[in-house]
Amino acid sequence: MDLRKDPEKFSYDKWTASLTSTTRRFQLNQAVELNFVGVDTEVLYQSLFKPIPGCGLKPVAAKD
Repeated sequence: MDLRKDPEKFSYDKWTASLTSTTRRFQLNQAVELNFVGVDTEVLYQSLFKPIPGCGLKPVAAKD
């Protein structure tokens, strides 16, 4: 999964080893659901995946 091509920009936190944007967060050991997109035959037959919509969404903050 290559988030560099995602229109949403992520920042890396080295202390928690996580990628965070305004709406999503991914960290080590987190289960994610992916869709298989295909195989890139130009790059050593690299498998291509995309996260399913809603994957990695941050929980909605509780309102006081």
